[in-house]
Amino acid sequence: MRSVEKISLKEFVSDMKEYCMSYPTSQDFYNNLGKLDMSSLQSLSCEKDKDYLQQVNRILRIIMSIVAHPHISNKREEIVTRIEQAQQLSEEEFRRVLMDGSMWKRHNSTMIPETVYYYQHVDEIAIYENQFICLLIDLLDKDLSMYSEFYLALLPSYNENHPRMMVGEPSQKLLRQIDLLRKRISFLKNTRFYKEISKVKRISRNVQRTNILLKDNLYKQTYRFYRQFISYENEGVAHNDLQMFYFVLLLKDLSRRGFVFDRSDTAYNRNIWSFSDSQFEIKLSFDKNNFGFDLVIFDRFSNETARHMLLLSPTISFSEIKEPEIKAWDTVEALSLWNRVDIEDHNKQPFEKIRTEAQLVGEWLDDKLAYSIANQDVYSHYCPVCKSKNIDIKNGVHTCQRCKSQYVFTHNKTRNTVLWFTKLRRIK
Repeated sequence: MRSVEKISLKEFVSDMKEYCMSYPTSQDFYNNLGKLDMSSLQSLSCEKDKDYLQQVNRILRIIMSIVAHPHISNKREEIVTRIEQAQQLSEEEFRRVLMDGSMWKRHNSTMIPETVYYYQHVDEIAIYENQFICLLIDLLDKDLSMYSEFYLALLPSYNENHPRMMVGEPSQKLLRQIDLLRKRISFLKNTRFYKEISKVKRISRNVQRTNILLKDNLYKQTYRFYRQFISYENEGVAHNDLQMFYFVLLLKDLSRRGFVFDRSDTAYNRNIWSFSDSQFEIKLSFDKNNFGFDLVIFDRFSNETARHMLLLSPTISFSEIKEPEIKAWDTVEALSLWNRVDIEDHNKQPFEKIRTEAQLVGEWLDDKLAYSIANQDVYSHYCPVCKSKNIDIKNGVHTCQRCKSQYVFTHNKTRNTVLWFTKLRRIK
């Protein structure tokens, strides 16, 4: 997850805590969600990305100035060297040579010192503060790689249905700026400064304040930036904030659909939130073993139940998401802040069009609650999604062998026959 997304989530959680203070009970919390303003983190993060990349550009310029003229430590070390290579000897050094016979050699009838003890002064570049600079270079390199991956995913590609390429998008300008910053990182990593210090074991991220980091103007600015950079270092906290963000969006969407909060069930187990309307009973809970949610939907009229898992991804690529081993769900999908994927599609290709977070949640629930008045005689033989006749029926559940959609026939409160999708696989 990018730094700006973590910061935006942190601000959201802070607002959430204030909201919870006003509505401390679950019932009041749910009933008043319309008063909670939730801006899209997408637009916020894009705006903040511009500021962040400008800060990185400024810091890289400062680092380049430091690399050109770094602080060094002048270290005094004792060596044994040939006498012609030594410069002026101190009185102490000369006394030690006189007392050490191994340094003398006979030339004819004369004893002449061949080697001497000598103290030389060596410039040491791998001081703590310079090791910190290299640590910061590495962290920025890793962070900019994530930014590059993110904006590359947003870059429009050729589509036969829409062959006209998009130009001038802000994401494309930011991607170009990221490329330029990464070139600077690459240049810094090829300097003697970086290569020499890379021979030394990296210091801990818990950087200690030193006089140079606090008082030297250039080093001080890099240290100040670093403190802001790692202010949201704990990935576990960021993941919890992302989970809370989407949990509230799910609640807001259920409220918009008219689902009533079941207070008694939630009071029994606070981890499970129960809701109902005229057609369905819903249980929404945090998944105990995965980073995401479980959604159980019970149809009042057919007594059929559908189980869905919604995983959350901190990255736009979904690279860390794996399909759960236990096949206890009808669907397993994943959301990031930017798109949605079907995990059962092993290619894990994201849906083509970028949606806001609220739209992603709304479309996911649309698919899970999709039902329509239908002719049972017709759609018992033809898939309502792809029109295939290859339908398998087991215990009242119709499964299309072509698109893998599943559906059951039930009725609504007006006794009309309706078709409910327990698993809707849309044709792309």
